[in-house]
Amino acid sequence: MTDKYELPDSLKSATRDQWRGLVEKSLNGKTIDQALTYKTYDGIEIKPLYTKDDVTSEAASAFLKAANMQERQVADTDPSSHVRPWKILQLTDIPSLKSANKQIKIDLDGGASGLFLAISNDIPFASAELPIYSGRDYETLFDGIDLTGKSIYFSNGSESIVNAANFISYLQTQGIDLAQIEGSFGFDPLSIFACMGSFPEPEDEALDNWLDAAMAIKDSGSKMSSFTASGRTWQQAGGSEAMELGYTLATALTYLRGLAKAGLSIDEALTQVDISLTTNGDIFLSTAKLRAMRLLWSKICEESGAKTKPTKFIAEMSYLGLTKADPEVNMLRATAATVAAGLGNVDALVLLPFSAAHGVANQDARRLALNTQIISQEESHIGQVEDPAAGSWYVESLTNQLAEKAWDIFQQTEKLGGMAKCLKSGHVKSTIDQVRETQINDIATGKKEITGVTTFPNINETTPNLFDEEEEWEEAGDSANMSVPVLNAPVVSGDQRGARFKDIIEQIKQGTPTYILDEALEGPATLVNMLGDLENRIMEDVEFLRKLSDEVLALNGKRPNVFLANIGKPADFTARATWAKSYFETGGIEALGNDGFANNEELVEAYKTSGSTIACLCSSDKLYEQDAVQLAKDLYNAGAEAIYIIARPKFLKSINFEDRSLFQTLLYQGTDMVSTLVEIHQIIGFADETVAV
Repeated sequence: MTDKYELPDSLKSATRDQWRGLVEKSLNGKTIDQALTYKTYDGIEIKPLYTKDDVTSEAASAFLKAANMQERQVADTDPSSHVRPWKILQLTDIPSLKSANKQIKIDLDGGASGLFLAISNDIPFASAELPIYSGRDYETLFDGIDLTGKSIYFSNGSESIVNAANFISYLQTQGIDLAQIEGSFGFDPLSIFACMGSFPEPEDEALDNWLDAAMAIKDSGSKMSSFTASGRTWQQAGGSEAMELGYTLATALTYLRGLAKAGLSIDEALTQVDISLTTNGDIFLSTAKLRAMRLLWSKICEESGAKTKPTKFIAEMSYLGLTKADPEVNMLRATAATVAAGLGNVDALVLLPFSAAHGVANQDARRLALNTQIISQEESHIGQVEDPAAGSWYVESLTNQLAEKAWDIFQQTEKLGGMAKCLKSGHVKSTIDQVRETQINDIATGKKEITGVTTFPNINETTPNLFDEEEEWEEAGDSANMSVPVLNAPVVSGDQRGARFKDIIEQIKQGTPTYILDEALEGPATLVNMLGDLENRIMEDVEFLRKLSDEVLALNGKRPNVFLANIGKPADFTARATWAKSYFETGGIEALGNDGFANNEELVEAYKTSGSTIACLCSSDKLYEQDAVQLAKDLYNAGAEAIYIIARPKFLKSINFEDRSLFQTLLYQGTDMVSTLVEIHQIIGFADETVAV
């Protein structure tokens, strides 16, 4: 006979309230919401604990509950031959075709599934552009390379139509079966219009050139899609995760409608549109974003009556999140971006080399980017499980909330007339700019931390080696004496569809340079509000100061510096001195530390011998009350030009009004770090007063 076993109280499930009570005992009077909860730029609360109660029927709207996760798509006709969970794409952006050819061979031999060819930086991503100007250039780029079975994706700009014609012309000339290559030509005209600040007229014909090309590409037997709705544009301009999703969704739907206008069925149109989203160092947000897009796109497909869902989902490592300062940290960001892409079940992924913010990466940096994906797939087995994040209360909740907010943005865009009208009116720009400015402010005040830039800066880092710039970079020829051909009018439907694109292919085969044909495609346009500076990675104001420090070091043999006036014992000053070191060195200003001093006289003597013209007091509030004012006076008498103090705002109330002017600025978490660092550079004399923040 056995008795029913009862678990001891210590092993029974705790309630949320019990958990909160225990946690809040260690938070010094703060609640969990105050200390451990924060919000994304979409206003979504990120909590420290999630349970099944956070993923209820109320948490997801009706369409989210009804939508099924989109089935994974593979390019291979024989599923058994597809041994990798996603296509490993390698960035190709070397501005020397012969060098790029060598690198492509290395990348493909090293395990890459395909290439991500940077033809244009109209929508900044790569460090340079491939110099493709004529039909012969692809012969040089792919000399000795078998493209059969490879994945080819293009990062294009305003020249995307002519480039697609040039590539197809090359394949036809070489006798390569177009059906044996998969990927995307990367047509993304709405992103181009937004980035270039112009919109073709008349508006209802704005997409006709691209639709004409898409029809010709489809009729050619190519398995490559024509359009890619890229979230890079909206994310890089400074938009939030939901904005990237909502505007990408609205863009993709615009292309679907255009293809339907051209006479394609919804299932045919879906084969011509891919979706690309960014992933970054935030694994959970990036994963949830990819999952949310699958839900949203599933809804679009269902509402459109699609029988199949052939859209490819591509992920790109975020260029916005790339840092120039402490670039080796970008390797960690690339790893996180890879994990998120795998968890989000993407069909293809391209990573940036860790040194890309400095310039064109060398072979070592490219190999590290390639191996990051290979190791993730073949050793870590990421991507081998279908939707591995399913069942995580945190990720499920985040996915649903992101999808709901993105759907709201999408619906608002539709109510205002669609993505094209919202770009022309400036609506997209104004909404994105608000988030961008908030991000910049959060970086300046330390609320948004960037490892290696605003936290744990390393001012003695070395600049990474880059591609050998002594090699000759090809440039486009002079078109001044060449006539611009008159092309056929675009035809988007009927028996003659794709007429202009076919005309461009023939022109290329006859030797007309691609940049001349780009001119031939130009037409009337209306100036519109451009998106923000997409080349600025939002932390560049800080990185500029680090660069300035490097220049000072090269010129004078030492960096601009600040003397840390550490008062008392290590227990009194260590915490604030450590924070001060990170604060100053974020701007390339060396913090001259020490172990503290027995008295103020020793401290002042040490300051005199330091050679610094600026001091910063670091100690406890109690010692500040005793020594801060007198020490500030002594330091001024010793030659200090400015004195800072690490203290809470209440410090000023503890001293006489006439003594408050002794301190240049109080430094604490939340002050405008960038403005203060610029000010210090100006006081020291190494920065002109016109430095822009």
